[in-house]
Amino acid sequence: MKNNSLELSLNDTMLLKGVALLLLLAHHLFYQGIGYNDVHLYGSHYLVKEIGIISKFCVAIFVFLSGYGLTVNAEKSLTSLKTFYVHRFVKLMANYWFIWIIFVPIGVFVFNRTFPHKSSAVAKRLSATSFPKMLSPPPMNPSMPHHSRYRNVQ
Repeated sequence: MKNNSLELSLNDTMLLKGVALLLLLAHHLFYQGIGYNDVHLYGSHYLVKEIGIISKFCVAIFVFLSGYGLTVNAEKSLTSLKTFYVHRFVKLMANYWFIWIIFVPIGVFVFNRTFPHKSSAVAKRLSATSFPKMLSPPPMNPSMPHHSRYRNVQ
């Protein structure tokens, strides 16, 4: 921290990103708890599995740091807010297309992945008939307790 203020330095944010990365690794390795000699806590709760589940907190850390960094950069920027966000969008799209151009051909030519022509996700999203469906709530899933219409029915 800088001078007892609430601002995070670049080193602070890098340290927090490192912690979040370790939590991400723990989450993806241990959240199912399969194949480990785990310490039984109580009921169906096991130590390593619980650590893996709790480690999902890394997402909140990444979201906070991303928002914090964008805010600090926007405040330091001498350009207008519109110019700042246009620049961020162009940078995001450049990264997206760079990765797409590399990995889609690898998927097609190395792993023999194919993409349906008539039912592509992009075509569905852009069609006028599916746009209202995108805005509607998802269908009820009775297998999920919070979606069930038959909760607490006696």
